[in-house]
Amino acid sequence: DPTHFSAAALAELQTAYIFPSFNAGFNYAEVGVEKRTEFNDTLSWTHGKHNLRVGGDVSYVPFSDSFAYNLTGTFIFPTDQVFNIKDPATIANLTNPSLYLASIPSVYTSVPTTELGFFVQDDWKVRPNVTINLGLRYDREVGAFNESLNLKSFPQTIPFLGDPSKRGDSNNFAPRVGVAWDLFGNGRDVVRGGYGIYYNNIQTLQNFSERQNLAQCNIVISNPSYPDPFQGQSPSSFCSTAPPNVTVLAPNFANPYSQQANIGYSHQFSSSLALQVDGVYTHTLRDFRIVDLNYPDANGIRPLLAWGEVLQHASIAQAKYKALYVRADKRMSHNTMFTVSYTLASVRDDNPQQQVTDQSNWGLDWGPSSIDRRHSLVASASFLLPWKLTLGAIWTVRSSLPFSAMSTTYNADGVQQYAPGTTRDQGNRDLKPSAFGVAKFDSSRYDDFDIRLSRSFFVKEQRRLEVIGQVFNLFGTTNLLGTPGNVVTNAESPSFGTITAASNVQQAELAVRFTF
Repeated sequence: DPTHFSAAALAELQTAYIFPSFNAGFNYAEVGVEKRTEFNDTLSWTHGKHNLRVGGDVSYVPFSDSFAYNLTGTFIFPTDQVFNIKDPATIANLTNPSLYLASIPSVYTSVPTTELGFFVQDDWKVRPNVTINLGLRYDREVGAFNESLNLKSFPQTIPFLGDPSKRGDSNNFAPRVGVAWDLFGNGRDVVRGGYGIYYNNIQTLQNFSERQNLAQCNIVISNPSYPDPFQGQSPSSFCSTAPPNVTVLAPNFANPYSQQANIGYSHQFSSSLALQVDGVYTHTLRDFRIVDLNYPDANGIRPLLAWGEVLQHASIAQAKYKALYVRADKRMSHNTMFTVSYTLASVRDDNPQQQVTDQSNWGLDWGPSSIDRRHSLVASASFLLPWKLTLGAIWTVRSSLPFSAMSTTYNADGVQQYAPGTTRDQGNRDLKPSAFGVAKFDSSRYDDFDIRLSRSFFVKEQRRLEVIGQVFNLFGTTNLLGTPGNVVTNAESPSFGTITAASNVQQAELAVRFTF
C-alpha cells in the first residue's frame, strides 16, 4: 500500500529522548520514489552554410513521497539522567519529563509531473572565420504547480490558496545567440560571446508542503506522565487546538530563469601553450522566497485569528553572478603539463528558498551569497619523471566566505533577526570586528596543496597495475569551515565571528589499482 510504510519500516522507529547534554532515539523515516518515462530525439539538417537542428524532450515523472516525522514521539527532560538506549531498565527508570511531542499520522504525497522541452538551433557559418549560433527553446512543466490540488481534500478552506487549476507558466520561450570569430583565420586568436535565457524546472519536493496542509495532528503535552503520556486515551484526543500553520503557492508562481551573457578571448602561443580570458554575467530571477501573509500587526495580533502562519512561496527571489576568468593551459610536452586558473567573482542574492528575515524590510536579505568567494586560484601540474614515475600536484587558494551578524531577537514566526544596523552576510566583508567588541573575525580562507606520485608496473592492452601514493594538504594548513552552522553569528557573544570547525589538517593514502 503506497499510503503507508511497511510494518518493518515502522518497527525501526524509536521513541526519542532529549536531555540537556545528549539526545537518543531515532523517529524519522522517509521514502521518496521517482520513476521517469522519457522520450527525446534530435533531427539535424545541413545545407550550405547552415547546420539546422530541431529536437524535443518529453518526460513523465510520477514522484511520490511518504514520511513519518516524530510518529513515535519525543520526551524532553529538564535534567540529565542515567540512560542507555540498549538497557530497558534505564529507560523505565526515567522520571519527570517536562514535555512530550508527537506528530501523527505518517503522510503520503504524490505529485506526478510532465516536463516538456523543444528547441530549434541554427549554426550559421557566415564567413570561413565567423560562426553564429541562433536558437530558441521552449520549456513547459505540468503538475509542478499543484494544479490538480483538490480543495475538498482539506477539512476547511485554507486562506490565500486561490484556484490551483489556474496556475501554470506557459510562456517560457528562451532565445539564445552566440558568435565565434577567428580574428586572423589561423585558429590562434578567437573572440567569442553569447547571450541566452535558461529556464529551470520547479523542485516539486518544495511544493509538497501545500498538499500536506492540515494532514497531521501535532501533539504537545506539558509535564506528561511517563512512560504513557496519553494515560490510556487516544493520541488524537491530545491534538493541539492552536491556530494551524499552513503553506500556499502564490497565484503567479512560475519557473525560475536566468539571463546569461559571456564574452571571451583566447590566444594560442604555441602548439602546447594557450591563454584564455572570459567575462560572465548571470542574473537569476523568479526563484521563490517565503513570506507570511498572516504576520501579526504592531499589537501582535494576526489578521486572521483562526490561523497561525500562512506562508506563501512567492516567485520573487533573484541572484546576480559576475566573474572574470583567466586560464593558462600547457599541454604535455617536454614531460610537463600544467593548468593555472584565476577567478575574480561576486555572487549576491536575497537568500532564495528561505523565509524573509524581516517582514517589514525584505531588502535586508540582499547581500553576498553564502557561497561568495571573491578570489579563487587553482594551479595543477603533472610531470613525467625517470623510472616511469608520474608526479602530480594541485594548489587551491580561495578567499573567505561571508557570514551574518545576528541578534538574540526572534520575530513572531521564530525567525532570528539581524543585528541592528546590519544586513545579510556582511561578516568578513564590510563589518568591523571592533564595532562588536572582538579583536578579529576568523577567516575561512582556504589554502590546500595536494601531491600525488604514481607508477604503472604492468601495462598490457587494457590491463594496468598502478601503485599510487598521495598526500592531501601537504603543508598542514588549518582551513576553517566558514559554512553556515560553523560560525558564531551571535553579535552579542564574545566569540562572535569565531569558526568552530575545520577540514582535515593532513591526510595520506597509499593505494594499488588494477584496471582491466
